[in-house]
Amino acid sequence: MAKPIELTTGSSSTNGHAARLATVALDLDLEALAERLAAAILTHLEKRQEPAIENQIPPLLLKPHQAAKVLCLSERTLWALKEAGEIPVVQVGRAIRYARSDLENWIARRRSGQPSLDK
Repeated sequence: MAKPIELTTGSSSTNGHAARLATVALDLDLEALAERLAAAILTHLEKRQEPAIENQIPPLLLKPHQAAKVLCLSERTLWALKEAGEIPVVQVGRAIRYARSDLENWIARRRSGQPSLDK
């Protein structure tokens, strides 16, 4: 529903001299304005949103901090497991990476009671 608003601009004098005033009536539909603003905000947010996780390809190799996070371990514990030969690594140049499948296999071995790769 449109609500009339009156805006008055100009100058007037308190001593009775000539006054210059202009009054403008505006009819604003505040509900329609609010709806347009909400739609514009939603459109903007949708454009900024990252693609859905299902559309992203998970990496095959993880950096140590990523592997530790996936396993809910500290990087230090992950390093100790690597040094003990429990979790294999993939060497890419000087970088150490962990294959997602190796991490899943390590979990399966732990469940079956075989903590080490040697067993």
